[in-house]
Amino acid sequence: MGYSFLPERDIWQHAPILTGSTKFEPQQDVKNIMITGGEGFIASWLVRHLVLTYPGTYNVISFDKLDYCSSLNNTRALHEKPNFTSYQGDITSPSEVIDCLSRYKIDTIFHFAAQSYVNLSFGNSYSFTETNVYGTHVLLESAKTVGIKRFIHISTDEVYGEVAHGNDDLPEASILSPTNPYAASKAAAEMLVNSYQKSFKLPVIIVRSNNVYGPHQYPEKIIPKFISLLQRGQPVIFHGDGSSTRRYLFAGDAANAFDTILHKG
Repeated sequence: MGYSFLPERDIWQHAPILTGSTKFEPQQDVKNIMITGGEGFIASWLVRHLVLTYPGTYNVISFDKLDYCSSLNNTRALHEKPNFTSYQGDITSPSEVIDCLSRYKIDTIFHFAAQSYVNLSFGNSYSFTETNVYGTHVLLESAKTVGIKRFIHISTDEVYGEVAHGNDDLPEASILSPTNPYAASKAAAEMLVNSYQKSFKLPVIIVRSNNVYGPHQYPEKIIPKFISLLQRGQPVIFHGDGSSTRRYLFAGDAANAFDTILHKG
């Protein structure tokens, strides 16, 4: 019995390419930028932004193992751009990381790649340690080996733990007190990043972002998940007594922030 398939729809070709809005004078010592997790939600926003905002200036290499929450569709519109490359690799593989760094003469790393779904960390915490801690260690050691000029590590505000209601604005130097395996793995990764700065003078910046939302987000996260449930007429579930609050940052604004950190950090 034969099968027939619908031709691929080309709607995506007519859709706007979503990026940030900032643009700076290019950094003279930045040429080849590796973005780990570049096919994922937040990182792909920065990939698209840098590729399209700085053509002929920055070469952007998206390094991603293409896990369940990543998609090549997130950078599909860039595949013909001369300053974009997609490299399928795993940050826990030293040989793949070194190959990418050496092959593309990387001078700057944005490290986004991570296991980030908090609920999964309760039942599969080993994978969070492997990816978020060991994977970061592999990147740091590889960056030290090849002499990276900038290592920008994307962490999370969850390393601070639970914050009392009405005390939302914590000083950056507040004590880290993670309350779940995901947050603990990100806090541990930060310790490694700091140790490489102090021990080996690796030029690092740590960014503690809060919750990000926007197009291209995988539907396991609360905003796209709730929208999807409501569209189907299904109930949404809130845990706790309903008094908890969250702050959210639009993905385009996050891309602007990372662009600013690259040029002004």
